[in-house]
Amino acid sequence: KQWYQRRVRGEQIAQWQMVRDLVESQYGELGEMAEPNINNSQAGKDAEVVDTQPVTDQDQFAEQQDSVGDEQESVGEVQTAQTAAPLIDFSEVAEKITARMDHIKSVCTARKDPNFNTFHIFYFDKFGISWVPVYKASSTNWKQFFIQQVYPEKAARNDYGLPAVWDKLLKKGENKGSRDGRKRTFEREPRNSIRFTIIRHPLSRLVSHYRKTITSAGEMKALKNMWVKPSILLARKVPSNLRKQYENELERWLSGTFTPSSDSTNPYLKAPTFSEFVSWMLAARKKRDWRGTNDHWTPASQWTDICQNNLDFVVKLENEQVEIPYLLEQLGLSEHLEYFLGKHNSSGEKEVAGSEVERYMSELSEEQKARVNDIYEMDYEVFGYDPV
Repeated sequence: KQWYQRRVRGEQIAQWQMVRDLVESQYGELGEMAEPNINNSQAGKDAEVVDTQPVTDQDQFAEQQDSVGDEQESVGEVQTAQTAAPLIDFSEVAEKITARMDHIKSVCTARKDPNFNTFHIFYFDKFGISWVPVYKASSTNWKQFFIQQVYPEKAARNDYGLPAVWDKLLKKGENKGSRDGRKRTFEREPRNSIRFTIIRHPLSRLVSHYRKTITSAGEMKALKNMWVKPSILLARKVPSNLRKQYENELERWLSGTFTPSSDSTNPYLKAPTFSEFVSWMLAARKKRDWRGTNDHWTPASQWTDICQNNLDFVVKLENEQVEIPYLLEQLGLSEHLEYFLGKHNSSGEKEVAGSEVERYMSELSEEQKARVNDIYEMDYEVFGYDPV
């Protein structure tokens, strides 16, 4: 029992200090705060005991079994220890997110609540929360978390594809209409479920997808017919008598079955530039080609149907160091804080990403910039982002 109490106390103090450091890094010194303590005299005495004997795995297992068996005493004391540690004051973060949600509602009202007729809500009854994934905004990390927690057998066989959680998707046909202040309600989703999403600057998502693709042979191959090959063929002109040969070499190169010689004159055998990718995307959207609206760069306001799904929390990936801990607290997932902060990008990497976005955007013509910013115009307004 003493070992278990010392372990709980140690984990509480470590987590308390980690969260405090993260908040102070974003908002400055928090000032004087009470140190974590256990307001139970006997628990306090037990926590002060220093055990100089090495603890084996068998000892730990036995002690845990003892604590479970003695439910009336040990579980009660452990609960006291767990609830005694002070909570970090997230009031400033809460105010910022509340203001964001109010702004979203205001913009939606001004725009007369546009309906994009998209349904991408996943409800996880184990936690009582509903998640709307935005791709290139840490959606993979959250998807893996849910699979590990809800489908450990799938995680054990490394089945982390989105189909692994498709049974949690609230489908369009299940929409029951307005109720309880929400424009959309679903039979499987209780009225007290918490809906949330993680968003990111739309141009960061666009650049992130492009960079990931061209720096990976596997991604180039996977997206060969989606946009890699089409963007190359659209942008680069070749003599008509060589087109068939060059296209054949391009197909084999992207498929990984052909290595061009160093003196090759085939202009197709280079990854598309960012400008070529954007030119293809704009052309595809103009022709209403579905590939031009790929979910990795579709505006988040459209993908989440932000004015119809009445989300409770919209968290910005750029502010993850303080907003993720707050979100986890609201979702009842604070014990997984270390997992998420370990998975998400660091603030330093975000700054690099921001400068990279500007660099890539500088490669575009003024017309391209204007048309791209027009695509994300609603994202800029509803989520408070600036165009680049």
